[in-house]
Amino acid sequence: RAVRGVLDAQHRPLKRYDLPPPPAQPGDALAARLVTLALQEAARSGTSRRLGSGALRALAPAGKTGTSNDSRDSWFAGYTGRHLAVAWVGNDANQSTGLLGASGALRLWEALFATLPSLPLGVGDADLEFEWIDPQYGLRTDPACPGARRFAFVAGTAPLEFIDCR
Repeated sequence: RAVRGVLDAQHRPLKRYDLPPPPAQPGDALAARLVTLALQEAARSGTSRRLGSGALRALAPAGKTGTSNDSRDSWFAGYTGRHLAVAWVGNDANQSTGLLGASGALRLWEALFATLPSLPLGVGDADLEFEWIDPQYGLRTDPACPGARRFAFVAGTAPLEFIDCR
């Protein structure tokens, strides 16, 4: 753990983390891979889609943008095969920056990762299966159907029912 404890304003312990973290549970690695795949999709087609089409595309980055109320804070948390970083742009005067996660912090993160010697983020497909899904119905469909999206599922959990777009 990186945080060993939390103190109040008078330096009194509020919480300590002296014990080692519990061992990983079965399925933890699989769940982490599914989250990574979802965050890679966000970098390809979500608010951070500029990463999926720009110079960092080959790194297959995973990440998420964020913007606080009134655009006071802009953040992006992302990682590649070798590095992880969180970029934040905010206003200490508690005023709007006029930036969103994608127009502020993401650009800083992107500039940093363009200079780092990184590796592509690989997830692997062991214990996963990929299916084309109709997003309106959540059912398997043909990849040629309008709006069809390819999603990862834990092996044996993909929808069985098929919907034909024709």
